[in-house]
Amino acid sequence: MAELIELSTRQRQILDMVVLGASNEEIGDVLYLSVDTVKTHLRQLREKIKDVEVNERVQLAVWAVRTGHYRLQPCERDWHLTAKEVAVLQAVADYGTNVSAADVLYLSPLTVKSHLARIARKMGTGRRVCMVVRAIQAGQVKAR
Repeated sequence: MAELIELSTRQRQILDMVVLGASNEEIGDVLYLSVDTVKTHLRQLREKIKDVEVNERVQLAVWAVRTGHYRLQPCERDWHLTAKEVAVLQAVADYGTNVSAADVLYLSPLTVKSHLARIARKMGTGRRVCMVVRAIQAGQVKAR
């Protein structure tokens, strides 16, 4: 596990909400911040994490789990994901975007989107961050 980076209380709160799949607007509403202030805190977080590429929210959530900045409780839930669906989630976790995942898996972005739609129905959430975090919790995807 990587060394913990010192985060302010506000940055920790925002990071926790990102891992839970909250949008900037939702974070702002809960923490009584403007969307611009939330964006500023997220930019500062990304600047503190110089050693990894965390341009996307999914990558930020995976980084938080991998480094111990966010502790997941193990989950025994089985969503009956196919091997291809697990591969798509792993690629999204690793590369952040549907297009990047498609490139790595030699699929079209539309096929990745289709797989994610099926995964969303199985998991009961339409947010990619939530899908990836739930799959990490269940041990189906690795936070690397």
